[in-house]
Amino acid sequence: MRRLLSAAAVLLLAACSGDPAGSGTTDVMVRTDRSEYDRGAIGEVPVTFTVANHTSGPISLLWCGSGAIAELQLLNDGEWMTTSPPFCPSIYSPVEVAPGASAGGVVFAPGPAGTYRLRVQYGAPGFQAARYGVSPIFRVR
Repeated sequence: MRRLLSAAAVLLLAACSGDPAGSGTTDVMVRTDRSEYDRGAIGEVPVTFTVANHTSGPISLLWCGSGAIAELQLLNDGEWMTTSPPFCPSIYSPVEVAPGASAGGVVFAPGPAGTYRLRVQYGAPGFQAARYGVSPIFRVR
């Protein structure tokens, strides 16, 4: 019985640790400018975000035009579904973000009202071993 309780405690701690967005790292932080957005009559809303590099070395982000690229995900029946994959009308180009620096971008949320998050791909310069940073959740109404 004691082993069962110890195993349950370990699983509970593992589930609760890390950042609240579930990206598994706090070295690269993705943040939106607000926690709630109103689509209004337009039907879609711009979500401005920032990616901050808290690592000891540079990271690369995918870049398009004048901003970083992010994937918009909607929480649907307990699962994160990509509603707007990263899109760039020209060729994607990586941009390097120095330690302690940040970069930003804008994603348009055209989907239904609901709970969303952003997912940003990053990696070491040259994009070896790409990883993802995830924003805290936000709501679109």
